[in-house]
Amino acid sequence: MTSQCCKQAISLLVMAGCLLVFNSPATAAQDEVAAKPNEVDVPEATEDATQEESDEATKPDEPKLQTLLVKDRRLRLKVPARWKVVKPRNNVVELELSISPLDEKDQPPVDPADERSPPRRGRMTVMGAGGDVDTNIRNWIGQFRLGRDADGKDAMRRDRRRLRGAIAHVLDITGTYFDSPHGQRGPKVELPDYRMLGAVIEIEGAGSYYVKFYGPAKIVEENREAFEEMLSSLEIAPEPIEEPAPEADPQES
Repeated sequence: MTSQCCKQAISLLVMAGCLLVFNSPATAAQDEVAAKPNEVDVPEATEDATQEESDEATKPDEPKLQTLLVKDRRLRLKVPARWKVVKPRNNVVELELSISPLDEKDQPPVDPADERSPPRRGRMTVMGAGGDVDTNIRNWIGQFRLGRDADGKDAMRRDRRRLRGAIAHVLDITGTYFDSPHGQRGPKVELPDYRMLGAVIEIEGAGSYYVKFYGPAKIVEENREAFEEMLSSLEIAPEPIEEPAPEADPQES
C-alpha cells in the first residue's frame, strides 16, 4: 500500500513539472512570434512607394491635342500638341505643320552644307485647290516612284470615307519621293523610303481642301494613327468661327 502511494506521488510530481515547462516565459514568447508571421513580411518601403504613386496621380496631365482652324475658320482639325504650326513655305499653303519623330535619336543625319539634304521631320500642309479629285490625286501619285508592298504590288492604297458634313478621299503611298525644295520648276531631289498620307476633303457647299502629310516612312507610320483620328474627328462649322488663327513657330519655318 505504501509502495503504491509513493508511485502516485511521483506521478503527480512529474505532471506538475511538465506544466511548468509548457507555461514558461520562453515558450510563451515563441508561441507569440509564431502567431504573428505577417509582421516581419511587410516591407518598410510600402508607404514611400504608395506616396510616389499618389504624387504621380495628382500631377496635372499635359495637353495632348490642339485644335486648328482653316478655311475661313470653318474647318476644325484636332491634332497632337507636339505637331508644331510653322510658317508656310509658300502662299498657296494655308496651314503647315512640322512633325518630329517620337525619338529625336531617330532623325536621319543632315549635312548643313547640302541644301538638298533630306529633311529630318515630317511635313503636313493644308490648302484649298481647284480641279477635280482624280486629277489632284494623280498629281500626288506622280510625286513618287512607287515602292512595292508584301504582295509585290504598288505600295499605294486609296479609299473613300464619309465624314461629318464632308467626303474624304484618302491616299497612302510609299516609295521614293521627288521633293521640290526650290518650287515646281526647280530641280527635283529624290528622297527614298518616304511615305505620304493624303486626303482630299470635299466639304458640302464649301469646295475642297487638301491635307498632305509626308516624310520619312518611319515618322509617318509613328503618326499614322493620329492622322486617322484627325480625319475622324474633323468638324465643319456652318458659319465662319471667330477665333484667332494659330501662331507659327518662327524657329520651325
